[in-house]
Amino acid sequence: VNNGAAWLASNSDGTTTRLGVMQFVATNQNQITVPGTADFDSAVGTITFWMRTVGAVNANPGHEGAMIFDRRTGSGNVIVLHDNGKLFLQPTAAGIESAARVDDGNWRHVVITYYQNSPGSIAIYVDGLLDTNDDNADWWTWPVGQPIELGTSHDSYWRSFNGFLDDLRVYNRRLNLAEIGQVRSTGALVDTNALVLRLNFDAVPLGVAWN
Repeated sequence: VNNGAAWLASNSDGTTTRLGVMQFVATNQNQITVPGTADFDSAVGTITFWMRTVGAVNANPGHEGAMIFDRRTGSGNVIVLHDNGKLFLQPTAAGIESAARVDDGNWRHVVITYYQNSPGSIAIYVDGLLDTNDDNADWWTWPVGQPIELGTSHDSYWRSFNGFLDDLRVYNRRLNLAEIGQVRSTGALVDTNALVLRLNFDAVPLGVAWN
């Protein structure tokens, strides 16, 4: 379901051009949601996407950060663009933050790999390189039936995202470094058996309006 995000045939940062992208405007609280399914509940997996920011994060309405990916209630995880320009994940209370900033207005490729059990770990890759790898402080799970929210959270504590997203994927296994490089450099699907969601936005999304 698309709530106001705009489709663009292409978008360029001057160096990288992405074809078929969705634009999110924070003040409009644009959001795309995908209904929850058991296919998303794997304890081991990978989330990948391209992102490009517009403007300062802390200029947007809300209390903290900008929501990119939300599938969290009492459990689950979020991918947030923090006010300091770094990526923040919250599979447990303490959370995990990237070393790299991704708020420079350029197209950046982000990959999150995870194994929810304890011992287990979660890793952040930025532009094909490992940025952060952190052992789980505790085990965590996905909330059953919870939808995936892109751009805006059901939790009004978080700011909405201002920028562009493209080629979001969810895999039910962890991709390795070589596969992550393939996804980034060629757009290869890598493993269609493990790919449980892909939103590539290559064509204009269908729209439905009702009273």
